[in-house]
Amino acid sequence: LRCTWRAVLGGKLSAPVAAEGKVFVAGVDAHALYALDAKDGRTLWRFTAGGRIDSPPTVHNGLVVFGSADGSVYCLRASDGAFVWRFRAAPCDRRIVVRGQVESVWPVHGNVLVHGDEAYFVAGRSSYLDEGLWLYRLNLRTGKTLTARRIYSRDPRTGDETDDTQPSDIPGASPDVLSSDVGPLHIRQLAFDPQTLQRQKTRPPRFSPPGLLDDTRWHRNEWSSVTHIH
Repeated sequence: LRCTWRAVLGGKLSAPVAAEGKVFVAGVDAHALYALDAKDGRTLWRFTAGGRIDSPPTVHNGLVVFGSADGSVYCLRASDGAFVWRFRAAPCDRRIVVRGQVESVWPVHGNVLVHGDEAYFVAGRSSYLDEGLWLYRLNLRTGKTLTARRIYSRDPRTGDETDDTQPSDIPGASPDVLSSDVGPLHIRQLAFDPQTLQRQKTRPPRFSPPGLLDDTRWHRNEWSSVTHIH
């Protein structure tokens, strides 16, 4: 093995994604998405979002889609980085300071789940905080909302915690990179119908309780596996 090229972008970088002759990588704290030439590592284009991009983008049929800590999801043209659409997933424009940077109260992870021509993602920090999480299903080509659902683990009238321990023994919900096995849509231990986004009484066959983006001690994080007996 030998090094073909090396690109120095600086700062903390996400994992790379290679598609359509390009390598896409996010400059996490720089709010930047880079497209590099897969042959020689030249920077072909760069796009700056309004907040951190904590994970690599999703590339699908000539489009690059990703979320940002500014509470928005962006869609760009993969060939030249041209702007296609921006969708504000946060229910309103409220900001807080997180690790020295201004972010939305409802950030969106960079990696967006795409199935067919539909994009799925969740905005927020916890189903117990700031009126909960917001789960979306969009048309990838237009950015139009197809389905939206709030995930809230408190009684809207009293603010008390509700009994949300079934079907999982882990109460509440935390945002994460979404996953799917072409069946239900999964947010960690929770399952949702991919069309209606209604909660389903199943658990994913395997998931990581700390989440897929927790890199503080990744080599020691546990995974849970569920066996379904029929």
